[in-house]
Amino acid sequence: MKKVLFFSYVVLLPLLFSCGSDDDGDTATANGTVTYDGKDYSLTNGFMFDYGAEDGHYNIDFTAHDGTANIADETVTGTVTVYSELYSPGTSFQTGTFTYMSFFDDPEADDFYFYSASITIDSDGNGKINEDDNTYSATGGTIVVTGGGDNYTLVYNLTLSNGKKLTGTVSGKFATIKL
Repeated sequence: MKKVLFFSYVVLLPLLFSCGSDDDGDTATANGTVTYDGKDYSLTNGFMFDYGAEDGHYNIDFTAHDGTANIADETVTGTVTVYSELYSPGTSFQTGTFTYMSFFDDPEADDFYFYSASITIDSDGNGKINEDDNTYSATGGTIVVTGGGDNYTLVYNLTLSNGKKLTGTVSGKFATIKL
């Protein structure tokens, strides 16, 4: 049940907020490459959900992918989505090295951490990311974040639930969805 809810969060929440053009004509230009299981995946779009501060940490969720979101049929067209839910200490988002922490761990006031990061791959080859595709969640590792505003660089070095590694970098402008 937890896997279904998590997948719904990763795939369906972004569908509620299209990453198409903003009112001012700007588009998300975050791009980069991640490597998983010996295969390189090019990421061409990115967006972030800004949840703000709560309990002494500031939360922003970053998503990078190689396709487009389609609200009508609740899918992401593409082959891969990389998601990370990052918490920095304080009342504003700070860059730094974010380390995996289990849901059962209690973060310290000065911890940069994440509970959730994952890669979802179009495993059925239909060109869409959906609940039938394989999602592998982080069980360890780091995400180094630099930049600010809506321009960030994320460097992934993760161990996933299947024992495989996810490495790579995404950099550029992330469309911001403030919640």
